[in-house]
Amino acid sequence: DEPKLNKKIFIFLCTATLLLSTSSISASNLSISQNQTLNNLSAKITSQITGQWNDSFMFEIYITNTGTDPIDDWQLNFDFDHEITNIWNASLINQNNNYIVKNLDWNSPLYLGQTLTVGFISCSDNLIELPTNYQLISPQNASDMLPPSPINNINEPFTLLVDQEHMLNLQTKDDELWYEFTPPVTGAYTITTTGNSNINSVLYDETKSKVIIDGTDRLTPSSLAATLLANETYYIKNTPINYDSTHTECNTLVQLIDEPNDPLFNQQWGLLNKDTGLDINILPIWNYTQGENIKIGMADTGAYYEHLDLRDRLNLNLSYNFTHDMRNVFPENEAYSDTYTAVYGHGTHVAGIIGASLNNNEGIAGIASKSDIIELKVLGRKLKGTTDYTKSIAAFVKAVEYTQENNIKILNCSFGGKSASQAEKDTMLAADDILFVIAAGNSRNDLQETPEYPACYYYPNSLVVASINPDGTLSDYSNYGGPTDIAAPGSQIISTTPYDLYDYQNGTSMATPFVSSVCSLV
Repeated sequence: DEPKLNKKIFIFLCTATLLLSTSSISASNLSISQNQTLNNLSAKITSQITGQWNDSFMFEIYITNTGTDPIDDWQLNFDFDHEITNIWNASLINQNNNYIVKNLDWNSPLYLGQTLTVGFISCSDNLIELPTNYQLISPQNASDMLPPSPINNINEPFTLLVDQEHMLNLQTKDDELWYEFTPPVTGAYTITTTGNSNINSVLYDETKSKVIIDGTDRLTPSSLAATLLANETYYIKNTPINYDSTHTECNTLVQLIDEPNDPLFNQQWGLLNKDTGLDINILPIWNYTQGENIKIGMADTGAYYEHLDLRDRLNLNLSYNFTHDMRNVFPENEAYSDTYTAVYGHGTHVAGIIGASLNNNEGIAGIASKSDIIELKVLGRKLKGTTDYTKSIAAFVKAVEYTQENNIKILNCSFGGKSASQAEKDTMLAADDILFVIAAGNSRNDLQETPEYPACYYYPNSLVVASINPDGTLSDYSNYGGPTDIAAPGSQIISTTPYDLYDYQNGTSMATPFVSSVCSLV
């Protein structure tokens, strides 16, 4: 009964050789199975790594006839990045690592259920991976392989686990590889797809329809990052960009990003919001930049530069007090301790949001913790015992000119008023090389109908910032409309205050440094 025989024709090596492996080579894809359908033939192709040495390894390919017609005069094509040095039970042609394996003259046809084993030895000095994209062709029985069907497993997505890479291969340009991920803990996660193919990734919520992040317009379309909530299910869709049948490897990995060691970080919902997931998604950015040496000007009340979390964060060589025409941006003898004075703490609070030291086991984390913060005091009162004092508009005009002279490109303006100033307007218009990041104001007004300044000068080089709550809604005190460009966390914001303290404050003044900081990172 020749057709019933299992054709395992193979040259066996000794058991010791098969079991030999060393730590210098790591094996990936220990076994791969792939079903193939010809016009009137069916076959299952399985490959498996069976032995390893220091600089080479052995693998086998099993061809099983799963159809009713015999397979004769077959040819197996595949791509493989390693050099094959030996083959038995078949012939081999290498065309720039595109291999063609053909049956030998003495191989009789494969009948239903029969398996033929082909053995190989290949060279490798690092990661071992098996061939992919097998094409089995039998010219006597089929003109060619049927084109592969696109993968679309939206209803049966692959499950991703933290730190466990999922390896897959694309089949067509229309593939949609779906994955599901349920975070074990709430936190900031990265979802990265690597391999030799170009991939676009999209992150969806539990409906598989609402997009959280789309990689299409990103610099790295195969890398996503977001705050994900524990025990919620999210979905990732990977699709090929400029599909190339010779580059189909697609490996997806989810990783949890470590939180900084600053003890009050868990209260900074704007940076990591564990209640709703709505935050500025900053943790993944810190892996690339923390604003190294980028100058950020702060037109404000002055800041307590000796604060433990701000020490060495303020550039005291460039900082200046335009209210009193002096270097000291934290004069403690201002006549009134109200919102205009440095001692009151408005400027110190804003400075901490931007640049408090990161991972120093102290207080909070600044968004751009390595930026160069330049405190420009433009708000204040008379000093006790003196009459010298420059009002805020005149002080701000001088500060803008100073900003230009010192090549400071970002100016945080957490202040505003009801009246326009021609001098202020003209100075800002002339400073078209500065990005003004301006608080929208806290009057609950539509700025289109009730303007405030400098927010309502409508300059193209300004960003006007409204405030939102932790649930993403507009803060009830925040202005909106008109020139308002963007909203950022501004309610229940914890930051630095004078004399090494920390406190919560609310306002578009707090939302504005969020935007200034992100601009500096960009």
